[in-house]
Amino acid sequence: MSIRQIAGRRHVHRRMVRQALAEPEGPPPRKRGTRPAPAIGPVQDVLDKLAGEALTIWEIWTTVTDEHGCDASYAAVRDYTRSRRLAGQPGSPLQSHQPQQLSGLS
Repeated sequence: MSIRQIAGRRHVHRRMVRQALAEPEGPPPRKRGTRPAPAIGPVQDVLDKLAGEALTIWEIWTTVTDEHGCDASYAAVRDYTRSRRLAGQPGSPLQSHQPQQLSGLS
């Protein structure tokens, strides 16, 4: 199979196919671009504070859009808030939740 056919089948540049054939460990991993969050940027501190409270994502999104004039999408606010809560930000509902012990079961 030619280099052009391999590149077309794998959706990579021909240069990467040549690198893969020349190096035993293969080509370097593909670089993934990082995108800034311009819609969330101005209200990140507000989102950080609201993520620590016991609010739903919908309540956080409506607060940010109505009171702070942010035009971020619901999905952007949801993803950012979820990442902050899962990161274990102090005071977040996910971190302060303790499982209840069931009594009387022995």
